[in-house]
Amino acid sequence: MVNAEETTSSAQAPAPGGVVFAPSSSPTAPASPTGGMQLIDELDRPGQSAGKSGNWVVAPVPFRNELLGVGLVLGAGYLYGADETQDNSRHSIAAVGGMYAEGGSWSAIAAHRGYWSQQRRRSTLAFATGELLYDIELDLADSSRKFGLRQNLSGVALELATRVGRNG
Repeated sequence: MVNAEETTSSAQAPAPGGVVFAPSSSPTAPASPTGGMQLIDELDRPGQSAGKSGNWVVAPVPFRNELLGVGLVLGAGYLYGADETQDNSRHSIAAVGGMYAEGGSWSAIAAHRGYWSQQRRRSTLAFATGELLYDIELDLADSSRKFGLRQNLSGVALELATRVGRNG
């Protein structure tokens, strides 16, 4: 098990079978819903752990947004398949995540990015759904009006890629 104090932005991977609790933000910088994107970018870097054993990553990201209010994004992923004996070996990842904000807004996602055939092929599949609830205030000539909006969202993404040649 790896503690949050041991987790930094360095390229070191946790011990095989460990859990990484990624910090949501620094004490001096406010958290935002996009603050976890740096963590996602770090997860897609070439692997540093030996063998085929996997690692869990759990990332809570609190946020405050003018439209949605205060909320929490929570993601968990399982990284596996990177081999340090191969150049540019990348982790495959299976992940789930969700968001909830004080006004009742929520979202959920399940995704998988896999590397196959000795890292020559890559697939990404994601399912997402959610509902955003927020108010917009319009200043009119003699008054202001507030409108409550509800946006339902859902989607599926599929991406297939293959390496062409040695580096393409």
